[in-house]
Amino acid sequence: MGTAEVVLAQSPTANLRRFPGCDVAPGILSQGTTLLTVTEFARNVQRISQDPAVAAAFDAIVDGNQEADAFLHSEAFIPGGPGGVRPRYASDAPAAPLSRASAVAGALARAGAAAIESVASKMPAGAPIYVAGGWARSRGWIDIEKTFISADVHIIPEPEVTAVGAALLAAQAIKWDVPAGMALSSPAGIP
Repeated sequence: MGTAEVVLAQSPTANLRRFPGCDVAPGILSQGTTLLTVTEFARNVQRISQDPAVAAAFDAIVDGNQEADAFLHSEAFIPGGPGGVRPRYASDAPAAPLSRASAVAGALARAGAAAIESVASKMPAGAPIYVAGGWARSRGWIDIEKTFISADVHIIPEPEVTAVGAALLAAQAIKWDVPAGMALSSPAGIP
């Protein structure tokens, strides 16, 4: 899934209306509503990759191999946004690669956290919220993102998402109509 983070939840409330930053659809295997939001980070990663030292420090932070510094909580990096807003460093951004990488990690984690909190605001307390893609399988990223959220998230490993998608495509190719519920159920539910 690259650098886009997907947030998904199943609300028991039927017919929730779309709200800013979130798509809604009929519930999957429920009478409720599916909530889905995607946060794209690719432009930001391309921007910081122009400086190999910052890119290396950022990768180490996301992987959990490097502790972010205090700039994690700064406004020194302004992420790209809708309408082609280009990512950029603030005029008072630090020069040190670790500090720049920390600022980027913090800014992107806050963007991801905002998407999670947006979905969580429409869910009952304690309802599961799922995250996939992006850096969701990276312990460092999740630890950073959790510093900015109050909701508990469940990680869907990317290989699982990819495997289900590939299986559905293969089934369709051989003209086998697999209901989504079967694809999402446990192996015991497969005939």
